[in-house]
Amino acid sequence: MKKYLYFVEKKYSMISKIYNLKSKLINKIFQIKKALLKGL
Repeated sequence: MKKYLYFVEKKYSMISKIYNLKSKLINKIFQIKKALLKGL
């Protein structure tokens, strides 16, 4: 049971890391788009 919980926790932290990276990337893209629109 403990091993299983550890596995789930590890998997969850991986998913949250990936999610954080994705959201940062999306924010960056959004900022660039806004900047381009302001430039035009």
